[in-house]
This record gives sequence, C-alpha cells and structure tokens, in this order.
Amino acid sequence: MRRDERVAIIQHPGGHLKKISIQNNFVAYADNQVLQYTTSTEPGSSGSPVFDDNFQVVGIHHSGGMLLEPGSKQRYLRNAGTSAIALLINDLKNNAPEIYARLAI
Repeated sequence: MRRDERVAIIQHPGGHLKKISIQNNFVAYADNQVLQYTTSTEPGSSGSPVFDDNFQVVGIHHSGGMLLEPGSKQRYLRNAGTSAIALLINDLKNNAPEIYARLAI
C-alpha cells in the first residue's frame, strides 16, 4: 500500500451490526508493518480486515486516535492496522496449522 491509495474496512464494532467504511478512506502512512489510514471506524472494531480497492486484505485494524507516525515526531488523528499480512499468515502456518490449512491461499 502507498500513501493516498484507498482502503475500506468491514467491521462489527463491539459485536454489533455490520458497518462498512468506504468514504474518506485514504492511506496516510504505510510500511512493511504499519498501515495508517483516515477510514472511519468505531470502538470495538479491532481485528477487522482492511481491504484495498480490489477487496484484497492488506491489513488488520487494531487502533485509532492521535497516533504517532513512524519515523516522525508528529501525531495525527488516524486509524491503524498491521500491514504485515505475510507475517501473520506465516505465523498461522507455523503455530496454527489447522487454521492455515483452511485458508484459500
């Protein structure tokens, strides 16, 4: 993912009704581990998938608020997730092979 690309989040905040965030949904920062975006989320949405425009999972949502941008001393009102999907999949392969076997990858 790169800055200004779009992301969308399908969430069930706090286990409630599904919410789909597809407006004002720009990537503000991305590296191999961190993905920060302006997409709206609600409390309790951690663990929701972050999708690119092709609805491929590019991250897992985990936080929001006045977040420090990695490599800077600036804080911005953003949401964040992990962009290390390959690391997560490898971890499943090594530590939860029964779940990994059910993935369609």
